[in-house]
Amino acid sequence: SKLGSFKQKLTIALEELATFTQENINLVNTITDLEIEKNSQQAKITEQNKAIKLLLDKTKELEKQNENQKSEIETLTIEKQNAEKSIMQLQKTVQSLKKTISELETTTKQTDQEINRLRNLKWHQKLLGQK
Repeated sequence: SKLGSFKQKLTIALEELATFTQENINLVNTITDLEIEKNSQQAKITEQNKAIKLLLDKTKELEKQNENQKSEIETLTIEKQNAEKSIMQLQKTVQSLKKTISELETTTKQTDQEINRLRNLKWHQKLLGQK
């Protein structure tokens, strides 16, 4: 009876061993599939990290360009203001010169009129000092 009991336990143990062996094979296959998926996911993550790094580098480059352009805008704004001041000064100078030209033209007209008046004086009027 003991032998029969051990034989029965051996059969049960062998069945359990077969079950565990099958489960082990299934688990090994599952682990292999999961490792393949893990490697695939890691490759995707690596690619995404590279893409993110490139985007960050491009972002930094664009931020530097933005700062440079802001600096250029400030410089150009200052230059524009200086140019506007120069234009205003030159316009004032032009107005002043126009005024001077106008005065000189008036003086020239008056001088020409005086010359014509003196030319039209007769010799006796000149001799007697008439104006």
